[in-house]
Amino acid sequence: MESNKSDPRPHELPIIGISASVGIGKSHTCHETIVQPVVAQGHPVTIAVPTHALGDEIAHKLKKVGISSLVYRGRKAADPNAPGKTMCRELERVEAIEKANWDVSRGACKSGGYKCPFYSVCGYQQQRGVSAQVHIVPHQLLFLERPGFIPKPYCLIIEESFWQASLRGVGQPYSLSLDLLSEKLTVPERDEMGGQEDAPSTKRLPQMSNTVRTALAREDVGRIRRLHLETCITADMALAAEKLEWRRKKQLGVHPGMPIDQVKRATRAVASHNSDVIHLARFWKLVAQTINAPDERSPWLELDGDEEAKEIRMSWREDIHVTWRAPTLILDATMQEDTIKVFFPTAMPVERVTAPMSYTYVRQIRDRPMAQSMLVPSEAANERTNRTRSNNVARVRRFLEVRAASVFPDKVLVVCQEKLESELRKGQLPHNLEIAHFNAIRGRNEWQNVALIILIGRTEPSPSDVEKIARALFGAEVKQIWPDDKGGVRYTPIRRGARLRGGRGIAMEGHHHPDPRAEAVRWSICEAELL
Repeated sequence: MESNKSDPRPHELPIIGISASVGIGKSHTCHETIVQPVVAQGHPVTIAVPTHALGDEIAHKLKKVGISSLVYRGRKAADPNAPGKTMCRELERVEAIEKANWDVSRGACKSGGYKCPFYSVCGYQQQRGVSAQVHIVPHQLLFLERPGFIPKPYCLIIEESFWQASLRGVGQPYSLSLDLLSEKLTVPERDEMGGQEDAPSTKRLPQMSNTVRTALAREDVGRIRRLHLETCITADMALAAEKLEWRRKKQLGVHPGMPIDQVKRATRAVASHNSDVIHLARFWKLVAQTINAPDERSPWLELDGDEEAKEIRMSWREDIHVTWRAPTLILDATMQEDTIKVFFPTAMPVERVTAPMSYTYVRQIRDRPMAQSMLVPSEAANERTNRTRSNNVARVRRFLEVRAASVFPDKVLVVCQEKLESELRKGQLPHNLEIAHFNAIRGRNEWQNVALIILIGRTEPSPSDVEKIARALFGAEVKQIWPDDKGGVRYTPIRRGARLRGGRGIAMEGHHHPDPRAEAVRWSICEAELL
């Protein structure tokens, strides 16, 4: 970490990844050998985590050794100092301003002599005044500009897998109508958002938009071909169009403390327009990336719909914001080196640290699937199917009761899919049993002393979803699994080995994607969540 003293160029910053076995104390060692000495020298440290729960756990441990810390929370998070309240007390106002794609701080908090009536009790604002040696932030914040009250980190520590926080347009569709490119567009003068018209730009932007729309209207549905774009526009022209689109964003005339009905009227007047502007600006940026990419088809842009109504679907990866740039240590037991290189191209080779777990015994049920469709009732299923699923949940609950009783008074941890967790919580569970769901347990140590862990099912997205994620993450083409003779799209079966307690090995069949990048994504979402 000494290299930070001279504030080196980005390529000179040390980026170190350590993949250590679960439960061997990698976080504790990091805090003891890096955080404590750095803080003792008066330097600020930032730790990025996947959940507030893990952040609170780390803050508690740091407090024991005399280190002050702050767990950053967004406006919509629960306020730990005000039970039953959120960090922001005016979420209705915040959400209306967010829909208009406007600056929430200016429109709802404090600006131009106006101040929110809840400003003095607002948890979101109060955290800005807390002096801390270590700031603990969610992974999502790494892809946004660093808040001004968080000091530039002397070193950045990223705990657990963070890449999923970078994805956009993968879980929730991010799309725009192709017809939006043919609408009449007015570009205001530079630096006059919503002001007087810039006639040359107002002429230029629609010309580029209509040219691209005409080309894409002839394109078949599916991922957009680079040739269809580069024959009608250059990457530089697309980036120029992106800048012009941003100038079309309308200002929002609201201020903190304004009556909420007035705020809603004002935001409704510009929300749709500003949303279109932001979607179009992103489209032009991805067009430029597509033209500059070597692949025949865009990893980021896809046409959907029919001849009468087509839409452009977008998915991409954000980079870690430059304001977080610092010597970085990444700690993740399931680290994929290729994924780390996407965000940190100059990262050193990942250090692998393993330890035997002779005290642990694993029993795996291999001949019985535990799919969510077997256990969770749904509105789409008929009454008979839902009754069977509910009965299966009751059987699982009885099994858990027996296993919990076998280790009482020690504790049991059950990890399953979130919907099954909700179903199990509807009935009574043993007092010595705790339950959590996949994607919410990474790095947390409060269960380190449980006597038994029961994993039910696993998360595994479809091959097409994995391929879409891989394209967005790596910004490159991946091999596609095509439908079989029966029309099904299935992973390639592969035989893997498992070592039994006596040392003997056994062959087991598992899933595999033939593309290395897509397989890295599938493994991170599926097997890695079981570790």
